[in-house]
Amino acid sequence: MDILGLGGIVSLQQGKTASSLQTDVTRLSTGLRINSAADDPSGLAISQALQSRVNGLDAGVTSVQTATNALNVADGALATIETILQRVRTLVVGANSQLESSGDVSDDQAEITTLVQEIDTIAQTTQFNGKLLLDGSLSSDTPKGPQLIVATNSPLASGDTVVSTLPGYAPQIPYGASPEQFVQQITVDSYDSTTGQLTVGGTIESTDPQFGAAQPFTFQVQAGTNFPTNQPSPPTPGNSTFAQVDQNLNEVLGFNIGVLNPDDVGASSIILSIDGQTKAAGQNAQINNGNSEGSNVFIDVPAVSAQNLGVNEIVLSTTGDDLINVAAEYRVDYGLSQIATYRARVGAQVVSLQSDTSVNQNAAVQLQSSESSIADLDVGQAVTQFTLDQIRSSIQTAVLSKLYTAAPNVLALVQGNLASNNNNNTSG
Repeated sequence: MDILGLGGIVSLQQGKTASSLQTDVTRLSTGLRINSAADDPSGLAISQALQSRVNGLDAGVTSVQTATNALNVADGALATIETILQRVRTLVVGANSQLESSGDVSDDQAEITTLVQEIDTIAQTTQFNGKLLLDGSLSSDTPKGPQLIVATNSPLASGDTVVSTLPGYAPQIPYGASPEQFVQQITVDSYDSTTGQLTVGGTIESTDPQFGAAQPFTFQVQAGTNFPTNQPSPPTPGNSTFAQVDQNLNEVLGFNIGVLNPDDVGASSIILSIDGQTKAAGQNAQINNGNSEGSNVFIDVPAVSAQNLGVNEIVLSTTGDDLINVAAEYRVDYGLSQIATYRARVGAQVVSLQSDTSVNQNAAVQLQSSESSIADLDVGQAVTQFTLDQIRSSIQTAVLSKLYTAAPNVLALVQGNLASNNNNNTSG
């Protein structure tokens, strides 16, 4: 028997077992099946690619949550502005009462002026992480120019309304950089059955001192038509039939009317002006959600200011002028509708970002699960293998111990037998 050869075989196997034990210990200590490229080259490449995706998604989720926090700050500021506008409306409604003295109205005006200034202060100072939120630098909106609002518009028997079109006619700017604030009321006053004509009257007023006093106007319209009797034909598309002027003969408003009939006596309309909007330079903010290369979401926070909300010139009449006060109330209502629209836009974006976060978190979990199935260790299987290798190592050590301990005795016994055989052969 080749005892030394057998020992060499056992020793070789013992080395392999020791290497396996080292691998077992490393895997059990790290919890990973793949600790180096040699463990599973292709598996390592796949798991690292998956882990990269997971890391990107996790970073994207953090960015999206930060954007959500910024939108929540913006919404909080918008909610405060909305509360201020509600207070302004309360003051305007209270002032639009003939029981209030001029002193009361002046007090109301003083508070309104302060509240409007506070709207601008909030809009100019609300920020998140050093970035202003409400100045328009995070919005891609195109500011609206000066516009006319038809606050009330009675329906007519013909199916039209008192004011039928404002043919793209913006308030003119006769006095400077900002259009004057004005309000106009139009009413179908009476019908003359003899002439078949309706008399239409109204008033245009402004809070701008350069506009002058309230200016009344009257014109006649033949029943069944929509243009004055002193005009030979109906209005042409894009051109207004009526042009209102101020005391200096500057045009400030153009409009058309609907087809009038005798049943329309008493119908009226109110038109008022709103200043043009402004915004800081900038566009909607881009947020990388980490889903893939170049995968982005955007947040867009509208530019908010007293002027953009149409409430920059809320002026109350101290002389009991109902039309001026009615215009003030309509302007506040317009501002409230604008702020509600802005809050809805911000809220919709928050909901969208929350959905994006949820989708990305789910994707990250699934990708992490896939990566784990490749790179992570099956602990139960590893413990079994570790125990098996320990048993093998113990057996191999015992076998080697016995082999190398008994080898001298076996060698001596063999040598003794050989010597005895040689002596017998010689004597024979």
